[in-house]
Amino acid sequence: VSSAAASSTSQGSTAVHSDECIARMKKMARARGPETWTQQYCSSHIGVCFPVRSDYWYRSFGVTTDSLWHVELNSEDILNLGDGPLLVDLVSGRLEGELSDGLVREADGTVFGYRSWTGNRYFRVSAPTELRASVEFITKGIAPYDAPVTQ
Repeated sequence: VSSAAASSTSQGSTAVHSDECIARMKKMARARGPETWTQQYCSSHIGVCFPVRSDYWYRSFGVTTDSLWHVELNSEDILNLGDGPLLVDLVSGRLEGELSDGLVREADGTVFGYRSWTGNRYFRVSAPTELRASVEFITKGIAPYDAPVTQ
């Protein structure tokens, strides 16, 4: 197992969610068609855009201790780091070994999506397994800032 896989697996195995967070995840997990992904999160600093569902809120926290760039998504306003159950992180390293560009997999109740990026970095999209469809959609839709986000 590569170090990237080991660290992402350990992050997912320790997640404990409050009743309030579980209610928000259920709301986010309600099936919605591709036509509801009408927003985008874009960062000219990172040079990336990815799709966001019209009923999701998002907030960028920039650099954190665990990532080069951290964005959280939720069904309600995000006030604090950790409020969003759906995470998009830019991390150092290359996707190698069992991790590949576009891969979506589950480990210990968490689903992870991976996209290669520039400069020896990659995106890791993660959420509880109930949000697998959103992780898949966002992972597939990660695109350079100057390119349109398409599905």
